[in-house]
This record gives sequence, C-alpha cells and structure tokens, in this order.
Amino acid sequence: LFHSQKDNKSLGFFRAIENVKFRRPVVPGDQLRLEVQLDKKKGGLARFIGQVYVNAQLVTEAEFTIAF
Repeated sequence: LFHSQKDNKSLGFFRAIENVKFRRPVVPGDQLRLEVQLDKKKGGLARFIGQVYVNAQLVTEAEFTIAF
C-alpha cells in the first residue's frame, strides 16, 4: 500500500515486483535503510527502483510497479 505525496487521498497498490535480488540474509536486530527512486510514471502506473541496506551493505534490490 502506497500513499502519494502529491495527493493524500490517492492510494496505490503493488501491481508487479521484478528483478528481485536477495544478496544476504537480514536477521532480527538489523536496522534497514530503504532507498526508492521513481523510474517512470505514466497514467495511473508508476515504476520504482529500490534498494535495502544494512549498515552500508546492499542486502536486497528490486523494481516494482504501483497502480494508483
């Protein structure tokens, strides 16, 4: 579930998750830092590229599409 910053009344839902890579396990107590960039937006769809880090180490990355 995703809230648009532009319009708080607009809700988004995962439509697709692709190219997911799990690089190492994450264990309880790890502090996760998520970085997400908008790749492109067209109509009611937006595609994002995201990475998850523990400390400075990349642990997961994925591309995902949200439908509004």
